[in-house]
Amino acid sequence: MVYTGMPYSSWKRQSRTIEELEHIFFEKEGMKRERENEFIQECIERDLEFAKKHYQTTGNITYSIPVNDLPKDFNNLEVNLEVNLYNLIHYVYSDDELRFFYKTSKISFISNLTDVLNISEDIALQIHSLLSDEDYIIKSLHESWFRLCEVNERNRLLKSKYGSYDPFYKTVSNSILGKIEKLKLKSRFIKNWRNNRFWKKKGLSRKSISKLYSLVSFFYLEHDWDRIAYQKLFCFQIRGDNKF
Repeated sequence: MVYTGMPYSSWKRQSRTIEELEHIFFEKEGMKRERENEFIQECIERDLEFAKKHYQTTGNITYSIPVNDLPKDFNNLEVNLEVNLYNLIHYVYSDDELRFFYKTSKISFISNLTDVLNISEDIALQIHSLLSDEDYIIKSLHESWFRLCEVNERNRLLKSKYGSYDPFYKTVSNSILGKIEKLKLKSRFIKNWRNNRFWKKKGLSRKSISKLYSLVSFFYLEHDWDRIAYQKLFCFQIRGDNKF
């Protein structure tokens, strides 16, 4: 028995139908992305207008991080966060690739670190200087850790929704983990035996070294201060209250 299949004309009609369906699908996806981009742009414009009205600028402003937002070991510190409102707004609405370039917030300690860490004035100045020198390393570490969290969360959601993992999950997560490990080796503020020895030679006690690692971790690595600042400075335009 010979199977001849569909006539060419029928196959051609079906082929065109599939192509048309694909075209419709991609057209709808394009329109969806376009609407999303328009909505994001509207949100950005709204927030910029809000900044002009309530803060009289879209440039730099400084505010104090409330004591209640600080851990017990550091609640005697006066800490300021300087943000550029234009960059802050774009940071919140940007995708992963662009977000890093809009991250411009700066932590500054008004009160001295000498009492908190039980160190000399000279060592405190050295710590400030080293933090400044490591600015790119610390920001890259922070961004990589948050990127890894996002990848893990996306993979978890895919598993719960579709019952299968992201096929690129391991490749992406291993790549980020590799980057994190390389960055950690370049920093003096990550706990390891080399850094323990480095700070011990500077005259820091074991307790002071531990508090130094905790301080850097809390203020520079664990929290997305840009997003927190946005929530504090802009979200109350919807809620009607402001904790600052």
